[in-house]
This record gives sequence, structure tokens and C-alpha cells, in this order.
Amino acid sequence: MIFWDRVDGTIIGYCGADQVEWLRQRLTEFAALIDWRTAQYTTDYPLGTELGLPLPAGPSGEPALEFLLRMNLEEDLPEEARLLWEPDFLAWLREGVDHAVRVLPTDGSPIVLHDNPETLRHWNAVLFNLRVAYAVTWVPEVLLHDELPEPPADLRPRYDHARWLWEAVHSLANFADA
Repeated sequence: MIFWDRVDGTIIGYCGADQVEWLRQRLTEFAALIDWRTAQYTTDYPLGTELGLPLPAGPSGEPALEFLLRMNLEEDLPEEARLLWEPDFLAWLREGVDHAVRVLPTDGSPIVLHDNPETLRHWNAVLFNLRVAYAVTWVPEVLLHDELPEPPADLRPRYDHARWLWEAVHSLANFADA
């Protein structure tokens, strides 16, 4: 569980050091996934060299990334347009992941965020996208329910992590709106 408090222009998140370390590991993996995808971008397309704008040659085939792109970009965009917007979205997301990792404490102290709408929105967006990517990868069935179903015993740790991310996202959103 994560609890939020507001003190002198900052938002403070209280959770266990093990949860912070787990979050750091997942964010680092998330960054690696984004880097893997952006390393595939190329200028090998008509006018690519002249424009100097590396773009994806096609869909990544990675379920978590494809789900995030469908979720964050307009559903009715043709594939060519989606591929054109993908680099901007992933650059924005990667920047947010870097910021989130930098903010995470390494010594067991609380998470400290600046209390301004942009910081909170970006932090929450990163956690939300991480939550979705985690669920798509490890427990896709949780995406089908408003409330998490009771997990099979062998999947309990994955469900617990998905639940923790869900609570972190929603508790921060509710706290920021208060």
C-alpha cells in the first residue's frame, strides 16, 4: 500500500523500501523496453534521410507496447499515422520513466514529488502506463475487471504487484484531486 500526504508544496508517498525497490526494477525494465523499441527506428524510408526523422518501420510485435500505443493514441488512426506519432509518445513516456526513477529514494525514505499539476499528471501517467504494461505482460486477465479477481495461488505475487500499482495510480490521482 502507498499513502500520500501534502507538506509545504510537496507530495510525499509512504510505502515500504521493498516496494520502492520493486518499482525501481519495473521502471528500469520499462525503460529498457522503450529503448529496445526506439533502437529499431530508422530513416530508411522515402525522404527519411532528408528529413532525418527516425521512425518505426512497422508495429513492434511486443504486446505491452502495442497495447499502450492503442490506448494512448487515437484508435482510428491509420497504422502509418500511428507509426508517425509513436516516437513522440515513447519519448514522452521515456522522459517520465527517467524522472520517476530519479525521484525514487534509495535509502528507504519517502517518495517526494513537487506539488504541481504537471508533475503529478506526468508521474501518474508513467505509473498508469507501467501498470498496464505489467498487466499485459504478467496478468492480462486483470485488465478485464474493474476489481481484481481472486488469483490462483501460483499467480498471487503477480496479482499483488498489479494491485499495488493500481492502488498507487488511483490513490495519487484521488489525492491530487482533493
